[in-house]
Amino acid sequence: MRLYFAPMEGITTYIYRNLHHEYYKGVDKYFTPFVSPTMHGCFTPREKKDVIPNNNKNIPIVPQILTNRVDYFLDTAKQLYEYGYDEVNLNLGCPSNTVVSKCKGSGFLSETYALEKFLDGIFSGTEKKISIKTRIGRYGEEEFKELLTIFNHYPIEELIIHPRVQQDYYKNPIHMHVFLEAMEKSKNPVCYNGEINTIEDYENLKKSCPNLQAIMIGRGAVGNPAIFSEILTGEGFEKKIFKEFHEQLYETYVEALGNNALYKMKELWIYMGRLFPDGDSYLKKIKKSQKNKDYEKWVQQLLEF
Repeated sequence: MRLYFAPMEGITTYIYRNLHHEYYKGVDKYFTPFVSPTMHGCFTPREKKDVIPNNNKNIPIVPQILTNRVDYFLDTAKQLYEYGYDEVNLNLGCPSNTVVSKCKGSGFLSETYALEKFLDGIFSGTEKKISIKTRIGRYGEEEFKELLTIFNHYPIEELIIHPRVQQDYYKNPIHMHVFLEAMEKSKNPVCYNGEINTIEDYENLKKSCPNLQAIMIGRGAVGNPAIFSEILTGEGFEKKIFKEFHEQLYETYVEALGNNALYKMKELWIYMGRLFPDGDSYLKKIKKSQKNKDYEKWVQQLLEF
């Protein structure tokens, strides 16, 4: 089974990826949060910092691109290939309203004529590897039949499917039967993404899809950074390793972000808190912390609880 770490905007940036790769094993590919090229260039300074090779040494990285313009995609992909990457990923999955309103991400899925012209352009414009991360439609699951027909026209390196529509966001149930049909009818390799938060979720997925070769985990992996190694080895969560990982991550964020490090760490605890089901009182205090010393005190007490 190939295991991928999904991109999460503002969270799985190069600082996080480097430290996760140092402390936890099992990830075959880390996908970067999307870069969104414009008329002003392929990357913003922040996006460029996240994808440049010097910040991603010895880590298996796939940069992700969010755009609906062929020229923007090809220019950005060319730059990324020149950096040394051998695969780029097209984002057709982001459900954010600000993205969708610009006909990007999962908003592009309802414009099938324009989408097919776009895919014609990018696949004829390069012979390098292009994978796609997609939802199954914008409004309803019935849209995916046409979308899969379109995807089957192209040599996609891997079709990563999150089996929800855009309007499901991250809350409504997974349309598992649509994914199973995709596995059967896709001419390209298929990867599953969505609601893998525990080893039990992984085992249930394997029972449903015994021939599945790849899965991508995002929120479940931020919530439990050890989930990939747990899948591979069966060994459970180790608080000692998590503590070392957290301390190094916190120190690196303080060095890089100064006072903003506190807000970055509190955002991570939205997900990581589930590792400590009996620590609600400490988690509330962590999330309310306004000073680094208070944050450090409550985290220490939580980890010693």
